[in-house]
Order: sequence, then C-alpha cells, then structure tokens
Amino acid sequence: MSFASRIVLEITGTAALGRREVNNIVKLCWHDVGLHWHQKFRPRHFSAAAWSLYRYKPRSRRYWFRKMKKTGQGLPLVFSGESRRLSQNAQITSTFKGVRIAMTVGKMTFRPQLVDELKQINEQEYRELEGVMGKSLERELNQSRHKVRVVIGGKAA
Repeated sequence: MSFASRIVLEITGTAALGRREVNNIVKLCWHDVGLHWHQKFRPRHFSAAAWSLYRYKPRSRRYWFRKMKKTGQGLPLVFSGESRRLSQNAQITSTFKGVRIAMTVGKMTFRPQLVDELKQINEQEYRELEGVMGKSLERELNQSRHKVRVVIGGKAA
C-alpha cells in the first residue's frame, strides 16, 4: 500500500524572522535611541541643571571670571554658544551593536574634557534610553508580518 503525504508547516510572526531581518530591526531601534538622546538629552548638557545632573568638574576661578566678564552667563559647555548651535545637527549611524551620534562641536573638539562631559549620561537617562529601546523593539516586532511556509511532500510505502 502506498500513499502520498504532504505536510504544510506555516511559521508566522517573530519566529519567521531571519537573521538579516532581526539585525535590521535592532538597527532601527538603536537609531531611535540615538535620536531620543540627541533631541532630549543633548540640550540638557548646555543648561544650568547640567552641573548637578552630570557632575561636571569645577572650572578654574580664572576661567569663570573671564567667562562672566565676556558673556555674563554661567552655562556649562557654553562660552560663545558656537558648540551648542553646531551640535544641533547630528548624523546618527546605527548598527546591530549600537549607535554613533556624530556632531560638529567647533572649538570644543580641542578640549577633550568638554567632549567627554557632553557624552555623559546619568543613571536616570540610561534607564529612559533602555525604555526607548524596549518600546521601539516591541513596536518593530509587532509590525513585522513575516510568514514562512514550508511544504514537505513525498511518498511513503
């Protein structure tokens, strides 16, 4: 006795995602994280609250008086305002492993301590960025409508 058998297996949702699709989704999520940091947290570094939020190193007395005399303000990372203005434009590049935010910061480039201060994030921001990553990942996975259909056919005796 012989009969023909055919098995149809359908896999849908996240189980149907291949490696490339997963990498692309994670890449999109990292881009969302970078965009969120740039839009929400970058401006904080140039505000008066940044001294306590990021625990910047105190500036020298000489620098402080020179800055107050010339500009009349005590905002961190701001002397002429050039770096703050230039950093508004960014090129966000994401990969499966993370995100890179490239900004022009003018003369701040020659002051590595200031660049390091601009890159700092505090614990609360870290948790918020984790949340952004989680929500973005959830949104992207819910939007994926992948379907794989496997047909196994043959004869059995």
